[in-house]
Amino acid sequence: MTQCLLELNYIAPSVIKCSSEETIKRSVLNQTGIALLSKVLVEKELRTGELMELYRISKKAETSLVCLGRRREEPAIRVVMTRG
Repeated sequence: MTQCLLELNYIAPSVIKCSSEETIKRSVLNQTGIALLSKVLVEKELRTGELMELYRISKKAETSLVCLGRRREEPAIRVVMTRG
């Protein structure tokens, strides 16, 4: 997030960190601010015009794959884990 804001040459007066992207999206939809979100998370809202893309960062963001521990032995998940 810091790198994205530096790219924009912007210093936010306040930053709220949430553990749920869905919560962040709902906050933006309720007109309480702007957010840095994955395009995949807001595809529908961008398509319908409910949300508007203000800026697209030029660099790829580091991401993580998360799964339930009890599912880690499933074939599809094993394939992804071995590609890292």
